[in-house]
Amino acid sequence: MTSKASIDFIIVAFRNSLSDIEQLAESLVSSANRNNHASRVIVVANDDDAYTATGQRLVIQGHGNIGFAAGVKLGVAASDADFVVVVNPDCLADEAALARFFNYLRPGCGVVVPRLLAEDGSFDYLPYENWTYSIGRKIAELRCRRELSKYRGGTLPSFAKIPGAFIGLERGVALDLDAPFDTAFFLYAEDRDLTDRVRARRLPITFAADVEITHIGGLSGTSVSRLVETAKTDGALRVALRRFGRLGAALFALDTLMVDTVKTVLRRATDGEAHRSAMRRWANSRFADPGALTEQELQRQMSTPRVTDSRSSSDGPPSPNRVLVLWADNSAANLGLRVLAQGNAELVREAAQGVEVDFQDFGPGDSRVSFGTRSILRDIGRRNGPIKTKLRQYDLILDSGAGDSFADIYGLKRLSFIAYAHWMARRLRIPLALGPQTIGPFNTVIGRAIARRSLRQAELVTSRDMASAEYARTVLKRSVDAVGTDVVFMLPTREEPMGTRDVIVNVSGLLWFGDDHVDSTYYQAQVRQLIEGLLDAGRRVSLLAHVVNSPSGNDDIDAIDAVSRSLDRPGIELLIPTDLDEARAYIASGRVLVGARMHACLNALSQGVPAIPWAYSRKFAPLLSAVRWTHVFDLREKDDVATSTIEMILDPVQSAVLAAEALDVAASARDSMAACVDVFASWFTVQRADGSSARRAAVDAPIAAA
Repeated sequence: MTSKASIDFIIVAFRNSLSDIEQLAESLVSSANRNNHASRVIVVANDDDAYTATGQRLVIQGHGNIGFAAGVKLGVAASDADFVVVVNPDCLADEAALARFFNYLRPGCGVVVPRLLAEDGSFDYLPYENWTYSIGRKIAELRCRRELSKYRGGTLPSFAKIPGAFIGLERGVALDLDAPFDTAFFLYAEDRDLTDRVRARRLPITFAADVEITHIGGLSGTSVSRLVETAKTDGALRVALRRFGRLGAALFALDTLMVDTVKTVLRRATDGEAHRSAMRRWANSRFADPGALTEQELQRQMSTPRVTDSRSSSDGPPSPNRVLVLWADNSAANLGLRVLAQGNAELVREAAQGVEVDFQDFGPGDSRVSFGTRSILRDIGRRNGPIKTKLRQYDLILDSGAGDSFADIYGLKRLSFIAYAHWMARRLRIPLALGPQTIGPFNTVIGRAIARRSLRQAELVTSRDMASAEYARTVLKRSVDAVGTDVVFMLPTREEPMGTRDVIVNVSGLLWFGDDHVDSTYYQAQVRQLIEGLLDAGRRVSLLAHVVNSPSGNDDIDAIDAVSRSLDRPGIELLIPTDLDEARAYIASGRVLVGARMHACLNALSQGVPAIPWAYSRKFAPLLSAVRWTHVFDLREKDDVATSTIEMILDPVQSAVLAAEALDVAASARDSMAACVDVFASWFTVQRADGSSARRAAVDAPIAAA
């Protein structure tokens, strides 16, 4: 088959996920090759990450952060293809969409742009908005949202601009257009300028409405970074100058100051200092072009302090020493939440010395503040609301996900609490990290959109199983930084000798009294059958509560009391721990544990005690398989789990296998947590070296109310 025109894809990368860049590059080249186009990807790295060059991937690196437009120019100069396609790192496309896009690339095509979609599948009209002043921006937003969304393709309407996220054109045309973005623009607004120059030359701009490309949107586009805001304002001033002269640039500055003033009065978020910083450059040149911004100039402006903070001192920036662990509580009735609290605290303390750790659950708990509905309502619209005031005290927000709550299967209400805390951390410029946890599932469009935004915001993302890591990569489009296991394996092991007790059975009040997960009648019958079978075989049984003194009632204490009374068998010991340490001591004294509370089972395995989990949700399987523990029965299948469990315990060969494998699990799981410790240790090292927490502290005071 005759080869078609050659295509080079240009990706300008800056602090993007290496794996995401490689996956994007592979998908672009594979699609082009399957459509018989000779192609390669040119990665222009504006950072010093270790990108991999291959036969069809050229990496240009070592020039530093020269900005997007200059990066594209390097890529075009290195290309020898018939066509070039500029692709943002945050774009996703399937092979069918790319094949249709390739069909538009032919001599004389001018500039071709696709139909961009947001994460939820709706039309992403923002990249097409063409404006100069604030009133024009509102009009452009309205027309792009209402009219362009229904446009069936053809010449791009005059009210819209070329979206710089994904464009294709002949390489010769790109060179004639200054390759094709003007390098006077460091970041943002270069596509508005390109649109003006393309139309001035009467080159066609084709809107390929049948080509749908998902545009996730990078952090630079969604954050309130002072650097980004400065670059945006500088670019917008340059567009105003080129369209309407020096008076036009001065009018834009006045327009921006008025908008910032109104937002301040209305207590809306605005980065007025970044805007004024950019405008001072232009005012000093009397609104003639002051020259292109550089990274050094932007960094100098960004590092200039705006206010002082009580934690700053003349001795230099403080280290990031205060960490808040979200959705964990060291005084919770559910001892699993105490595991999350103490385990995440141990993870942080092992990663960095001298760190203070506090805990915040959805309710007050260890904290005096709730992060629930009432506190959110009191926090919205207030500069010093209860949640903002709480978060401002910390240098890192570590989200435990309550183990498995970073999902929408528990309802959007709980997810909205998590999302609001993340949003406030972003507004206050406090780094967010996700500790080892289950990620997903997200079965709703809004749930997936919230999750993707949180993962893009997070500086570190860790998971406690490979299934979560794969879900984050494929569905949420964010590769995790490390895969460990549950933080229970960070806890110190007990010295108490094993075997002083025989079989410990954890009875779940959640399953005994409710039908939300499994049929309670079935569960009750299986528990009674298990205990009676063990007692009849001459084994000693202790019943363990793992959720104690719950204010909502019907906890594990109520459940083990109900079991004991219903059986009326002598010799059944009831174990009601007063805290996590006592619970782990009880568990360490057993020969084997059977339980429906996952952290009761994990408390056993982390101490080398065999556990036979009775699973009731998806969180059990991936986590336990990750530590290579396969001795699990699923209550949802409604099998005779009691008989199978009794047979396993009474069989001396199987019991010996359980004991040996449990010791291996405890050792290997602790080793697997080293990867999580390492990424957190690296993060703390970098933060303490560059004093970023001090910069964050210096700017958090003037943040406007949400």
